[in-house]
Amino acid sequence: MTGAERQLTLRVLSALLREDVLGLRSGAALERRADGPWLRSGRFGLPVVADGFQCAYAARLPLLAVDGVELTGLPDILARLAEEADPPDRPGHLAFAEECRQTLATMELHERVRDGVHERLAETYGADPARWSGLGPSLAFDTLAAYLDHPVYPTARGRSGLTVSHLTAYAPEFHPSFELRWLAVPPASWTRTAPGRCPTGGRAPAGSACTAPTRPFRCIR
Repeated sequence: MTGAERQLTLRVLSALLREDVLGLRSGAALERRADGPWLRSGRFGLPVVADGFQCAYAARLPLLAVDGVELTGLPDILARLAEEADPPDRPGHLAFAEECRQTLATMELHERVRDGVHERLAETYGADPARWSGLGPSLAFDTLAAYLDHPVYPTARGRSGLTVSHLTAYAPEFHPSFELRWLAVPPASWTRTAPGRCPTGGRAPAGSACTAPTRPFRCIR
């Protein structure tokens, strides 16, 4: 198991425990074992550690046990949980497993490129982020933040539907530069939510259309 997979698996199991999926929390009994506390809920055993952030416990290694057999791979863990779910809930479990797969791919990509991206930011804006100022460096802070996990949602770094080439071209964690795409709308079709003139920009001739910048990937799709 890679470091990224271990990190994601612990975050996912902690989230499932916090949200009481399959009664992992409300239906569990606390057991004290030689290696620390476990929560036992039916066929499932989950090693835990005291936490206190939105839940009394968080998951820890060696991850999940089913009928006494330890499962350490995230796909296997999610597949077994889906098997135990009520039939109407199984599609949601499978969709979440796919979301986790995409998130893991992004996290592993982040591990491969993080050092190089950080070096490029230091060369461009200086080694100390505390001294960064201005528009360009403000976007660089977004780049740094994109490598951090959400405090609660475990798959926040997932990029569903985006390829590696899309990520490197447009995602903030790569600090890319690209030309804006402009959406041109006939003035008669432009609906304003506040008084003002029809906005113009991009390459449309003045007065020919109302224009607004849009995300490049939306134009691609």
